[in-house]
Amino acid sequence: MVRGSRLAALAAAMVLAGRMAGAQVAVGVEPAGEVEVEALVRHGVELRQRGDDAGALEEFQRALGRSGEPRVLAQLALAEQALGRWLDADRHLRAALLSSHDPWIVRNRSSLRQAEEQVEAHLGRLRVAGAVEGAEVYANDERVATLPMAEPARVAAGTNVVEVRAPGYVAMTRRVQVEPGQESRETFAFVREAPVAASPPSLQLGSTATTRAPELARGGDAQRALAWVTLATGAAGIGVGVFALARRGGLVTRYDEHRDPECPGTDSATQPTVCAGFLDDIGAMQALAIGGFVGGGALSLLSTVLFATLPPSEESARGLASVRCGGGPGLAGVSCGGVF
Repeated sequence: MVRGSRLAALAAAMVLAGRMAGAQVAVGVEPAGEVEVEALVRHGVELRQRGDDAGALEEFQRALGRSGEPRVLAQLALAEQALGRWLDADRHLRAALLSSHDPWIVRNRSSLRQAEEQVEAHLGRLRVAGAVEGAEVYANDERVATLPMAEPARVAAGTNVVEVRAPGYVAMTRRVQVEPGQESRETFAFVREAPVAASPPSLQLGSTATTRAPELARGGDAQRALAWVTLATGAAGIGVGVFALARRGGLVTRYDEHRDPECPGTDSATQPTVCAGFLDDIGAMQALAIGGFVGGGALSLLSTVLFATLPPSEESARGLASVRCGGGPGLAGVSCGGVF
């Protein structure tokens, strides 16, 4: 299919190149610069006639860097068409055809329209829906839209790797099959990222802290509040993990229900769209469950440490308080002692 398009694009380029001599000098381009642009374009056409479409593409890109003439843009699009770069060819052809006053484009509009139709046969449309406004949509690592989408994005026909990203939410990826000339629709359910566990306060071995009882009591109030906050956050994280684990189990059951008539099983390299969606959601829930349990466990452990190391209250503390930590028994260990 790409070879047929390359031959069609080459034939169009040869016809258009034969008319290049009649092209007028673009406004704002110096004669010497126009000669250089003309030489680059002619060399690009010669390379295409010899089958070197990639080399021709480089020449046309150089020419476009020196002149923004629509005729140069059209030659670039024809080279991209021959290389199967359908999206680039589509963008550049449509931009060239927007010119209604350029004499060269006017004379060759019919041939360029035919090339545009050939490129269009290799494109489809993608519409993504989701509840997070401002989320970015990527197709094959290229950003194509931002939610909510006012109109579908133009993408290459075939299998597209679609990813949605939003700050504070788990990035999700699916493989979406887009048919030529058709529109594919996908809906993503966003899941918030698990909270990141804070690092516990470190104690330097052999250090001694000495302060007065009222100061210890005031510091204890802040530590006690932090301990309760980390305890509540840790419990919430574990709750998220439990929810995600249960949700994953439900998705696995739904996938298994579709296995015989539609889904080939997880060992298959190719999956129908509905089955691929199940697998992607299962992976997202598994990642969320792991994050919830790990984050919740770390915060719960930190809360335990904070409660265990609370200083005495102001009423029970008298005089000076001293806390000392050092190496504990054995090769690895820390022991702390204090005088209150």
